[in-house]
Amino acid sequence: MNAAHRDMIAVYNAKYSSLHVRVSNRAALGLYRGKLTYEVFDIEKGYYADGEDAYSMNKYFSLDARPKVLPFE
Repeated sequence: MNAAHRDMIAVYNAKYSSLHVRVSNRAALGLYRGKLTYEVFDIEKGYYADGEDAYSMNKYFSLDARPKVLPFE
């Protein structure tokens, strides 16, 4: 993932990366929040076909790219 992040910055000049995670997926949340420093940006109700909600998560590659206030701080 870190290599992918580096390439996103180098090749596409990306400011952030985003992904969705099931709210029940504690292992993925631990990885993305803890190890990879993604932040919860929003909750998307009923995102998955079975009706489960998803966390919309972003990893900002610079402080300038990060919104001043995130909804879940």
